[in-house]
Amino acid sequence: MVHVVKRLHGSLSNWFLQIDGNRANAVFLSVLRQSVPELKSILSYASVRRKDRMDFGCIIEICQQRVIDITRDQERVTVTLIPEKYQLWNSNQKGTIKQPVDVTVGLYGTILVLDYEDKLFQGRLHYPVDVSLVAEGFQTPTSLAFMNAFAFICESSVPCISYVDITGQLSLKIYALNKQELMQKCQELDLVDAEAEDSQFTKKKLQEMLKGWQKTLPKEDMHSKRRVLNVESLKIPTCVAAAKTENSERKDNTYKHRIGRIEHITLQHKDGDDELLSLHGIAFLNENTLLVSDRDLNKLFAVDLESKEVRHIGGNGEQKCSDGESMSASHGQPLGLCVEQNTIYVTEGASQAIRMVSNTIGLANVLERLKLSFETFSIHDRRKNDESRTHTLDEAIENLISVGHFFDDCIDFIRGTTNKPSLKPQGPEDSVAFKTVESVHMITNCLRSIEQNLRFKLQVSYGSHINLLSMLTLQVEHHFSNMRDRYPSPMVLQYGQQLLSTAKKTIKRRTNTGYHYYTHRSSFYPLPEQSPAFSLMEFPKKDRKQQSSLSADEKDDLMSFRKDYCQSVRQKTVRQQSTMYNAGTLPLNCYEEPEARSEQIEMWDLLFLRQKTRKWQCCMKRGILLLSIPDTLQVRVMQVS
Repeated sequence: MVHVVKRLHGSLSNWFLQIDGNRANAVFLSVLRQSVPELKSILSYASVRRKDRMDFGCIIEICQQRVIDITRDQERVTVTLIPEKYQLWNSNQKGTIKQPVDVTVGLYGTILVLDYEDKLFQGRLHYPVDVSLVAEGFQTPTSLAFMNAFAFICESSVPCISYVDITGQLSLKIYALNKQELMQKCQELDLVDAEAEDSQFTKKKLQEMLKGWQKTLPKEDMHSKRRVLNVESLKIPTCVAAAKTENSERKDNTYKHRIGRIEHITLQHKDGDDELLSLHGIAFLNENTLLVSDRDLNKLFAVDLESKEVRHIGGNGEQKCSDGESMSASHGQPLGLCVEQNTIYVTEGASQAIRMVSNTIGLANVLERLKLSFETFSIHDRRKNDESRTHTLDEAIENLISVGHFFDDCIDFIRGTTNKPSLKPQGPEDSVAFKTVESVHMITNCLRSIEQNLRFKLQVSYGSHINLLSMLTLQVEHHFSNMRDRYPSPMVLQYGQQLLSTAKKTIKRRTNTGYHYYTHRSSFYPLPEQSPAFSLMEFPKKDRKQQSSLSADEKDDLMSFRKDYCQSVRQKTVRQQSTMYNAGTLPLNCYEEPEARSEQIEMWDLLFLRQKTRKWQCCMKRGILLLSIPDTLQVRVMQVS
């Protein structure tokens, strides 16, 4: 069971799991530990860095009931996805995305981020997030939408709507087509007469014809993923949104017969004086709640469409990028918004970051199931003198059934979201591995089999006296190693022959006896020092060095260092003790130099771009419209209200 819990914890550490519509990852504990003082006093830094995957003591530490209760009390947590703050990751470093203006949910398990400079990036929701370049060459992109494996980008300076085929289903793969498909494609391109038959051409001939047609295409059209959707009625397109999601692989937060539009904001807080100044991002959190971002106040708000009440849900107003509980975290110019179930994604122009705001209920539920799995088999940390309660066989079966049903529901949720009823997730689908859940069911069935054999076949009441610790893998391996003394690889028949005798030997070794084996002082075997052959010899001795001790001032310095940097000073420089991810070292962000605050993205440059015509040029910034007339050599200034 220890190995199964380690695998479950590994899934929680590697992937942003979907738990009832809420994302959950072990990095949430690292973030909450820095912002919640109660967690900092009961969680060590080594337990939240989770670098030693084989140390189940760290798992026991994060599964304390007090940790679960504090995590559940925090309504939301804000985490930085891009750039990565705690590890060195080649594809996820600061400066990879320079001016993020919009974000949307892409293929399941990924997000799409639009860079104002001319690029479209994709982030896989692994920890750390893997960032890859999807397409580039866009001209002043301002908005992004995703539908049916296609990303739609709004380009304001062209003007046009571009689309990118994420899965590559529009690209022509010649050698992957059969002869009938090749013939059909050639007829569509007028390379072959429509009345021609397949028997007139060979497969190789059709492939050569298509390759010749590809060579006639411009290189930018052949190799670029950016394709233009021309709409003549568009003058200055600034925003695009998906309007149909019936055939999508995911269920987006798009509701029928509902249109959200903001022209002039007059809403205010009912319990404060902060006014919504400059709204930018807009998304539906649910059917009756509208989510908006204010780029001047650096906050997130939720607007109730029925009562018109505005509620502050994230951001403390400071223009910087700091993680933590959603109300204490800070956002640097929040721009684009996207909602996936109950999880919010935010792009920030000033801090050049993509953030995730998620409920903590999913993480608390996973930790509670891990804690229940350990408690069922009385697994505890002896180093901390933790007491464990012994469970009966019936209680163990009941607990494991509840754990299995919880993760079964998570897998069913993923299957329903992706419309794949037979899906067996392995991690990239934002779920624990299907085989790991099957292992939980296998252990449950083994306990049921033992309980039935004791009750109906042996007819003894051993069920209430069984110590479940004896059923763990380590005990079984120790018992099996004793059986291999005679046969290196025993067969089933030999295993059955030696089972009873090996069990008797194991019991005798653990039974208190009245004699000792070669350990008594008056034993028959003589001591070397008392032997005549060695009595006149002087044995070498090694003087022990006096142990060094710390003064009170030195101890105070170490304690203050630990309090400031959340970890003790590294005392060893030994192999496997001086790695950058070891718990004895400081996190990477402690060694980073303070960075200068990034400049904000001017929003007027996004919405009103310079439009070049035959007669004049115009640009708009901060409500001032400038008109340049070449014929009269004049520049006119107009105030736009």
